[in-house]
Amino acid sequence: MINRLSHTLSITAKMLILTMIIGGTVWFFLDIVQEKHLREIYLSGLEEQFDHRTTEDSLSFESYIKKFRLAVEFFSQNPAMVDFLAKGFPAPQTPPVKHLNSAPAWFPDQQQRKLFSPIQLAFLLDSRNQVREFYMRREANIPEELLKPSALLINKSQNQSLLTTFAGTPYIVSSKKIISKRGILQATLIFVSLIDENFLNHSRGNFIHKHLMSLVLSENERQTILTSTNFLALPPGTSIDNLRKSYLIISRDLFDDMASDLKIRTVFFMPVRKVEILINESLSTSRQQRLILAFSILLASFLTTLLVSRRIRRLTRDFIKFEQRELGLKEATQLKGDEVAILNSRFKALTLEVVSSREIIRNEARQLAKIAETKVKIQNQILDQIHDAIISTDIHHQITSWNSGAERLFGYGQEEAVGQPISTFFSESEYQELSARVDADKATNQTCELDVTLLKKSGELFFGHLSMSQLRNESGTITGFICYTKDITQQKLSESALQVSKQRFQALTESINDWIWEVNQDGIYTYASPRIYDLLGYFPDEIIGTTPLDNMPKDEAEKIGEIFSKIFHEQKPFKNLRNINIHKNGSQVVLETSGAPIFDETGNLIGYRGVDRDVTEQNKASEALQKSRDLLNTAQEIGHVGSWEWDLSTGELTWSDEVFRIFGLKQQKLKPSYKSFLEAIHPEDKAAVDNAVRKALDSERSYNIEHRIVLPD
Repeated sequence: MINRLSHTLSITAKMLILTMIIGGTVWFFLDIVQEKHLREIYLSGLEEQFDHRTTEDSLSFESYIKKFRLAVEFFSQNPAMVDFLAKGFPAPQTPPVKHLNSAPAWFPDQQQRKLFSPIQLAFLLDSRNQVREFYMRREANIPEELLKPSALLINKSQNQSLLTTFAGTPYIVSSKKIISKRGILQATLIFVSLIDENFLNHSRGNFIHKHLMSLVLSENERQTILTSTNFLALPPGTSIDNLRKSYLIISRDLFDDMASDLKIRTVFFMPVRKVEILINESLSTSRQQRLILAFSILLASFLTTLLVSRRIRRLTRDFIKFEQRELGLKEATQLKGDEVAILNSRFKALTLEVVSSREIIRNEARQLAKIAETKVKIQNQILDQIHDAIISTDIHHQITSWNSGAERLFGYGQEEAVGQPISTFFSESEYQELSARVDADKATNQTCELDVTLLKKSGELFFGHLSMSQLRNESGTITGFICYTKDITQQKLSESALQVSKQRFQALTESINDWIWEVNQDGIYTYASPRIYDLLGYFPDEIIGTTPLDNMPKDEAEKIGEIFSKIFHEQKPFKNLRNINIHKNGSQVVLETSGAPIFDETGNLIGYRGVDRDVTEQNKASEALQKSRDLLNTAQEIGHVGSWEWDLSTGELTWSDEVFRIFGLKQQKLKPSYKSFLEAIHPEDKAAVDNAVRKALDSERSYNIEHRIVLPD
């Protein structure tokens, strides 16, 4: 029923449904990913804004404390204090004179007092450090340590602000000794303020703050709140560890202008609940924008679907007309329902015609191939008798023949070499020079001769004398080239001393297009030719001292590292090992690496020497080819059409992926054979199919038969 409904629906309806499903799914997952990303961004922004605001609060608190200290200095030097002390202290009283919410005679006027932080407690001591008078802004219990201040307290708070505790309650204390002009101590003025939530809030100014501030005491690796701007939310004695899940926390050191006999830091808190509210508000706006964008994309996809479906219907009609006009297929076709299904049925019929024609062409090609093969064998026998390398190529310089001399000279077997570009054995510059010489000699039909540096399979470089001549057909058209190559390494080496040879090797490595390198037994580069700059953007000095794995992505380095370990262990040459490297500019470059071991006089491995070439574009081409094959498999899957080939000489049967799917078989568990093909056919149809195949083989004709199959389940 589903299959019938699928054929009944038009391609437009199918594509529209598919677009809605895919679009909704993609939007759903993208919304999850983007929400996570935006949440991280918003949280980072809030944390940065929180950090900025806490910095401002710390500066405000510091300024507030400085005003507290400056107030002591100002009050001790104001005229009212000077006049008061000039009259002298009256007789000592017990208890000392108390001023409750009324300014004593030694205070400056009210306008001057407004310039400083409000004073909660002020004590005036005589020269023997006895409290003679004190001021209270409001009635409160005064710690005994303040009514009888010790010399240590006075000295520690002298000319600075001291943060300390009395009976577990935090106070800030600042004192100033008043010295007469004759250098005699007249009195000591002490200002004290209880650090409670009012003090902390007042220090931050009259602004609305979304975060809380506290002073935290550190004792025995445990941090507890000493005081805060909100005792209900952050009561004194609360451990910081108990608040980390509920608040964002930033801790700052006390400033240098303030002393403390305790390990105290300023800590700021922002409720996580407020952070979540701010983030959710931002995410809600972002989600609305994405919904509008998703709707616009779906609308555009719908319009595109309409356009594509119209073109498919037109293509179907044109295809049927082509069949009827060019191939003479007169089968009637209804242009209703799924246009792709209609096109698929017509494609099946056309495929049968193509397969039949291809078989005829193959038979003719086999006959011609046998004749050509006989000629090639005779030529190869002659060429194999020659000691030096004789190589033939097509007009694109792809190797077409490879004699025994070439195998001995280069180390590649005939099967390895045929089909490879001849540039494999040249440096890029010398190959370009050779190509230029050959192009210049095309008109004159002259033989191109030159000495070049060539590369063996082992990675070894050698000098060769190359003669390249043109191959022409009967009409005079160039069809390829024949190359005669002779090893002249010994001749070249004998022409100069060792130093000259080293210089020539250096010049060679710097001129060829490939990158030549050497590593020691630990895999560390000891030499790199300048070509490394063109491949990876590094100068040789930047590479020497590193390893090949240092310039690879992490996953690639792990994979190639295992391969290199095995190569070093076996001490064998390797060739064409492809690996991904990271260019200095951050891009990825695919290199093809070949190398050979280097041994000392005693046969011990001292490193490897080899070459790298850039095969990034070639790798992309291979991926494109694989993609093309995947598209063919997909097309067969869509059309539910399989293809197969049967090599009668070897009995090898090859099925496409769709054939496996049609028979309901798994490709990994079955190697196709004629026997397995017959086993999948319905018992009642097996004899008819087998007879049809055998008749086709005997008569060398194609066959067409319908039969049933038995699925594994």
